[in-house]
Amino acid sequence: MLFGVLFGCATPESVVRTAIEAAESGDHATYEACFTARSRPMIRAVRSAQEPSLTSGLGRATELHELPGGGLISGRRVVRATDGERQMQLVLQGEAGAWRIDLIDTERRASSAGARP
Repeated sequence: MLFGVLFGCATPESVVRTAIEAAESGDHATYEACFTARSRPMIRAVRSAQEPSLTSGLGRATELHELPGGGLISGRRVVRATDGERQMQLVLQGEAGAWRIDLIDTERRASSAGARP
């Protein structure tokens, strides 16, 4: 299967890069494969509503940087994606031996960051 080869040794940054490239090219299957199973219904709902994807607007010039503190034990990583002035932090989880973007934890992180003074 292509996804096993594509993501088998992928880093969190490379998963985010693949999601951005798949969104740009309209490759829905590869884009969905970059997200956790619990995030995929939300991806499909956004697509069916014909709204922009989570990574829309982040181009190939996007800088990706894994933030410290994830650790192998927690099974989570955070990747900051920056494209000019636009920045987002995406939470990735280990799922079935590969890194996947998790929309629920990404939203929780964004909400808790916005709540801080």
